[in-house]
Amino acid sequence: VRRSREQNGVRRSHEQNGVRRSREQNGVRRSHEQNGVRRSHEQNGVRRSREQNGVRRSREQNGVRRSREQNGVRRSREQNGVRRSHEQNGVRRSHEQNGVRRSREQNGVRRSHEQNGVRRSHEQNGVRRSREQNGVRRSREQNGVRRSRE
Repeated sequence: VRRSREQNGVRRSHEQNGVRRSREQNGVRRSHEQNGVRRSHEQNGVRRSREQNGVRRSREQNGVRRSREQNGVRRSREQNGVRRSHEQNGVRRSHEQNGVRRSREQNGVRRSHEQNGVRRSHEQNGVRRSREQNGVRRSREQNGVRRSRE
């Protein structure tokens, strides 16, 4: 089942700051619109695919599927025969936020996101950013010594 935006298992279709807002404008129902342009699923200004009738279509024009196109040439997200999902400047960045690379490995063990574990590396809308290690909060640390700004 497709759920538009879900938070904590509760379906909140159109809500801002805890206030429910319908997506109706001038009696016409529009999903997400900006400057008169319909953008169905967008996050942080990045356009993310359109789904139509349960079929995922990336960018479509006149019923023809075109993933990434430049000057009428179809370009998939493939580089050197390898398909890469998120890539920037030829560098693959798996988990990145705002240009800061954060690995998800600790003590040689790869952990995705753990909660009640506790370890929350990257959390948003949670909000909790800071780095926690072994349950101790350390801001900037070098060689086990806490250094504020040096």
